[in-house]
Amino acid sequence: MGWLPEWAARAYARLFVLLHKRSFDFETCRDVLQTNEPETSRVIQELENEGFLYKRRKSTDRRRRLYNLVSPEQAVHALSFVSPKFVTLEEKLRAVRGSVPYVVTGSAAAYKYHRYMSTRRTDISIFRRDTGFWVALVKKPNLQVAINGHVAERGEVRIGLLTDLTESAATSAVEIDGINYEPREEVVANSLREGTDQAVLNASAILVVSMEDLDWETLAASDVRQEVGFVMEAINLAAGHDVFVDAIVDKFRQVVGLRKPFGNRIVAVHDTQEFLVLAEKWGLDLRVPPRIIKKVVTDLLG
Repeated sequence: MGWLPEWAARAYARLFVLLHKRSFDFETCRDVLQTNEPETSRVIQELENEGFLYKRRKSTDRRRRLYNLVSPEQAVHALSFVSPKFVTLEEKLRAVRGSVPYVVTGSAAAYKYHRYMSTRRTDISIFRRDTGFWVALVKKPNLQVAINGHVAERGEVRIGLLTDLTESAATSAVEIDGINYEPREEVVANSLREGTDQAVLNASAILVVSMEDLDWETLAASDVRQEVGFVMEAINLAAGHDVFVDAIVDKFRQVVGLRKPFGNRIVAVHDTQEFLVLAEKWGLDLRVPPRIIKKVVTDLLG
């Protein structure tokens, strides 16, 4: 983010005075500025590149884009952290910690705990009221930022902003190397709820690597206790020995609930019979390829 050139600043000021925080489309922007299409496109591109505007696709017509302006207050707040000292995302996250609440979640948080497979994407949980600040802080030209999963262009998303932060989540964040991360128990639970191959791999890796550091009572009391119990026994099965001892697994055996799906794939029965039987014991309809768990065992346990 940087200061706008004078011509773009004048356009931004007029748009903000007349539209404020309302969403608007290209035609509205053109009419407000009284510019032609190339001039309007130039304004929008400049504002977006410098973090004064963000866009998304219209839910009722995916071909059309809607735009929102970042408020002057949030833009100036973000600009106060723009410095040669704060260039990378990690440097910016360290700089704002203690000033604006946030929590790094998802695969980026998982990697901080298991150090197994890195990710090119960073998801950040924020308060909805701070959306403009974060857009202004992290936006760079050609950098794809998703807001609650919504993007305006095709291409790889490198930063995801999730406006789901709660006061309790902000308070319980774990500081690692000057950055706020979701606690490892929450990363495990949320990964198992997500149920994608990558998410299950992340959860499995954390269970193996952080065995001595996890709060097992918290996980046993969660709504994914069946999934945690299954993954632990699946790791034992794949390893051929007890990686997780009965004293830990028993915490989860005692609270098996109703049958429910786990994962989002269709698993070939003839390839995974042992794992399907194990899943049945835990009240799960297995839709996660066991090769995901086998890979974690091979890579982390030899």
